[in-house]
Order: sequence, then structure tokens, then C-alpha cells
Amino acid sequence: MFGVTAFAAIMAIGAVIGLLFFARPTTSAVEMRNLTEYPAFTVESFLDGSYFTQVSLWYADTYPLREPMVAADHAIDGLFGVTTGTGMVGGNVKADEIPVQEEEGKVVKPVAVTPPAAAPDERAVAEDIQANIMSGVYVQDGSGYAIYYFSQNAADTYITAMNTAAEQLDGISTVYSIMAPANSITLSDEQQASVGGSDQQQTLDYLRTRFDDRVKAVELVSTIREHRDEYLFFHTDHHWTQLGAYYAYVEFCKMKGITPKSMSSWSELNLGGFEGTYYDTIAAMGYVAPDEVQAWVPADTNEMTYWTSNGEEVTGKIVNEEAASWEPSYKYSAFIAGDQPLEIIRNPKITDGSSCLVVKDSYGCAFVPNLVDHYETIHVIDFRDTTENLVDYAKENKIQDVIFMTGMKIGLTDSVAQTLLAEVSPTTTQNALQGIISDIRQRAHGA
Repeated sequence: MFGVTAFAAIMAIGAVIGLLFFARPTTSAVEMRNLTEYPAFTVESFLDGSYFTQVSLWYADTYPLREPMVAADHAIDGLFGVTTGTGMVGGNVKADEIPVQEEEGKVVKPVAVTPPAAAPDERAVAEDIQANIMSGVYVQDGSGYAIYYFSQNAADTYITAMNTAAEQLDGISTVYSIMAPANSITLSDEQQASVGGSDQQQTLDYLRTRFDDRVKAVELVSTIREHRDEYLFFHTDHHWTQLGAYYAYVEFCKMKGITPKSMSSWSELNLGGFEGTYYDTIAAMGYVAPDEVQAWVPADTNEMTYWTSNGEEVTGKIVNEEAASWEPSYKYSAFIAGDQPLEIIRNPKITDGSSCLVVKDSYGCAFVPNLVDHYETIHVIDFRDTTENLVDYAKENKIQDVIFMTGMKIGLTDSVAQTLLAEVSPTTTQNALQGIISDIRQRAHGA
């Protein structure tokens, strides 16, 4: 009887705490993200029931004592001798089965996905990305490893986006697809099998066999695994280091048929300690492997111009040495000022008219500096922060190489793939050239 009474009392206390609206957090220190906001009421969402679903998500995501309770759970595990330094956080994801090509050399028809009328809402995309990044993290020896889960719809949408871009840019630009694997690819075969998730090489094979012949797929799994004992990914973050991005750049150079620059020809900087996306998640389980941001400055120039989401034009650094004094969680933004709608780098030592457009997510930040000594002009667009039609932009600026650079955990997220498809499709509202890039286009030409 006492047990029932105590349980009822605990439930009652929990319910009261749940009603403390003023005590609800707006950000998560553990996940380093903004929590779900209370939804705006509309008659439409009320009638179709989506309003109540959104309220439920907000309630669960902002429960006042959620993070202390997680920490307490780890502490209790420790008291009973349960090891908290190694284990899975999240990961309750049902991945789709990856279709396997049965016959060697068999021609596989590309999958076609109908382009959306417009790109998904920017906020919804950001929330989808964050949820996907945190959907499965394996912690071992103080490091967090992101587990990748295959989505058939997202993969097919991404394939359609690449094929659409290549078809429209045929004879104008060469289209490259570069996908950074999730860092769990550096685990041993036995560890990867034990933590679950989808096979990343099979996923890339699925994409490659369905790409148009005009899409140049730069695959990285084998080279990443070959160098996996090196510092290719941060211990406390889902991103790769500039060294990891450098190996991707080397593979890109092989595909393009040019000679990669040696890192010894660049100036090396150590920007000090770094705390990434998974830092607090790992810390709650015990030991945290230290991180630092190592960077290499291009030989030809370290200057660039970029535009913020407010349209402000800024002169900045390709690799910002001032990041050494920044807060540890911000230091990844030392690379090309982080995620900006539009960035342009002009190399004063190259005058052959060569140009590329890097269409990127945050993985592209550490990748772009490696390209600087190869092109007269580099355009960088973060596709999440614009409604620009990327094909129109490439045509207008006479771009030679269009490089789609994204992480698998981001680019193969449903809403992100839909955004890419919308921004390369001539039938969507993107062709109206809306958004910040359209407003600053003329200034960009003279940057």
C-alpha cells in the first residue's frame, strides 16, 4: 500500500512540475540546441489535430527537470557498478533497408521524385537536422560517434536533386557530389556491427548507381577508414576536422584530375580547445576526450567577403586566427565564418577565370579552405539559408564546378534533401530568385 501511495505522490509531483510553464527551459545544454517552441495557434492546425501534436512535442522537449534527471540516471547507474563511459544515447530509429544491386554492371534506372512546390520551412529543416544528428550517438573512451540510419525517401530525393542539377547544367558546369560519412565509420568493423545503424558504403553505392553519368560522385569511406587512426573527426562533435576534410579534398582532386596541394605549403594554426555538439552528452557519462581546432591557412589568400542573413556585407578571414580566444563551443566557426548565406573568395594569384560553387552544409566549412589555391573565384552558398535557385546562380556566374558538399547525417535527411531538390528545380518557386542572395547579387559581383 505504501508503495502505491509513494508512486502516486511521485506522479503527482511530476505533473505539478510539468505545469510550471515559467520554469521551462528554452535551450538544452546537453544537446546544445534550441528546444521546441510553443506552437502558434491556428484554426487550421486546431481542426486537423496538428496543433495538439505540436503542443505534445513542446511539452516533452521542455520538461523542466529533463536534463537533471538524465544526469541522475547516469549517477545511479554508477552507484550500481554500471559503466556509463560507454554506451548508446538515443538510437531508437528504424532504418529503411538499403536496396542492393544484384548484378555487377547492371544498369539501374534513376529514381525520380517530384520536386516540392517550395523548399520546406527553414525552422523545420533546422529542427529536422538537429534531431537527425542526435538520433543515435555511441559514446566510447570519451568520444561520441554518430550512427547513420538510411532513409529511402531522403536518398531518392537527393539522387533526384543531383540528377536534376547535372541535367540543367550539362555543358556549362560539372556537378560533384561529396558526402562526409558519419564519424562512426572510423570504428572497427566489430564495433560498427554492434552499435547498429546502416552501412554507409552501401548507402553511397546506392546513390552512385542511380546518379546520372554527369554527376561525379566523390566517395570517401575507404580513404577515411584508411586514415582512421588520425584526428579526422572531433571527439565531442559530429563534424570532421580540417584534416578529415583535407582527405576529402584530395579525393576530389583525383576525380577532377588536378594535383592536390600539400598541407606543408600552408600555415598551420592551433586555435585551442573545442567543445562540440556531443560534449555535454559525453560528459554526463564520465570522461571526455579533449578536442582542439587545428587549422591550415591557404597560401594564396586568407581574405573573403560574406553576407549575413540580414544582408550585411562583411570582410572576413577564410581561417580566422582570432578564434583562439573564442568560447570553446564556437571555434568551428573559425572556418569561413561558419554558416553564411553567401561567401565569395577571390584569389589574386590566379587569373585564368576558373570558378567553383560550393553548395554546403556545415561540413563544407572545413572543406572550402582547401580549395582556395585552385580557383580564381570560389562562391559558397549554404543551401539552408537561401531560397536561391542554385542552377540559375551557377549559369549567371559562369561556374565551372558545382560541388555539393554535405554530411550524410544532414544531406540524407528528408527535409534537407527536399530543400536541395527545390533549389535546383526550374518548376518551383525558387526560380523567382527570392531571399537574401537575390538582394545582394549585384554587390556580390563586385566584392
